[in-house]
Amino acid sequence: MIQAKIPDTITTLDEWYESVKAQQREAHGHDYCAHHDAIISALTEMKCKSYKELGTHQGATAAAALLCRPTSVVLVDRSLELYKKSKKIFDDYATENNIRLQILESDSTRKETVSNADVLLIDSKHTYGHISKELKLHHASINKYIIAHDTVSKPELHKALLEFCEKTDEWKILRYYTSNVGYTMLKRHKRYTILERKEKGIVI
Repeated sequence: MIQAKIPDTITTLDEWYESVKAQQREAHGHDYCAHHDAIISALTEMKCKSYKELGTHQGATAAAALLCRPTSVVLVDRSLELYKKSKKIFDDYATENNIRLQILESDSTRKETVSNADVLLIDSKHTYGHISKELKLHHASINKYIIAHDTVSKPELHKALLEFCEKTDEWKILRYYTSNVGYTMLKRHKRYTILERKEKGIVI
């Protein structure tokens, strides 16, 4: 992914988002940002109230989520150096729109990064092992949707998601978007208690 250049004249999150999205599309193709549409749809049409992401980079998907005005947004990344260059723009928007915005500079497989949200985006380290750990750690705290980016360019990610759905029986694949680098969107269709999971022999 490119590192977009942010003009000094940009002062609002709307302008920031449109600039970064345009640069990403120019560099990687129009459909590269299709997962933004999935996030926006979940937070508007599907009436989700809270958003969390693992892997923030500069903050393009975070901006897409914030502009939907959810009640809370949590951003997790091992390094938030790029995001912090525009942090004031994000903070100002969150404050003006009464959005609880939290950033965590940490590995997404650490327990300290677990928190409740309606929507989770996974766009961090693109390996089978890493996303499998993220799913195991975070899925119980996610209420409605999990979206994973780059599942066509990195088919091992989609494989991990398929296996996860088979093992848990709580999540199903809602959409597998195959243009450009692709994304996979999961929908929660059941929620088992710890006892029910043990009785069913569900282990991930």
